[in-house]
Amino acid sequence: MKIRPYEDKDYGDCIELFRSNMPKYFADHELSEFVAFLKAVHDPYYTILEGGRPVACGGFFRKGDSYGFMWGMVGYDYQGIGYGRALVQHRLDEIYRLDPNAKVTIDTSQHTRGFYELMGFKVVRVTPNGYAPGLDKIDMAR
Repeated sequence: MKIRPYEDKDYGDCIELFRSNMPKYFADHELSEFVAFLKAVHDPYYTILEGGRPVACGGFFRKGDSYGFMWGMVGYDYQGIGYGRALVQHRLDEIYRLDPNAKVTIDTSQHTRGFYELMGFKVVRVTPNGYAPGLDKIDMAR
């Protein structure tokens, strides 16, 4: 496993990672938002490579005195074997290197809430159907 900054050549693979997580983890309308994001990445964004190919991607941004995770995902066929944990830990390490006292937030769904709770995040707010019907928005902080 290798973690490195996102490169333009990762675009197609990251789109496929996203699609592999639809519709359980991402609503259909979010794909166009992700495409636009990848075409203009400005904040730290990373890919995890296995065998030279991206199997996970995710990044973070700074807003005021806090940081937020964005567009984190592991390809559906690669879930449950440690890539998600490695991606979260890498982003946390990078954030805490920049600001040891940083507050980190994430919005996620009910499907990954438990994973992020295991990574030390606490639920701040639940918005039923916040992303799409049947896909709740869970705001969390660490």
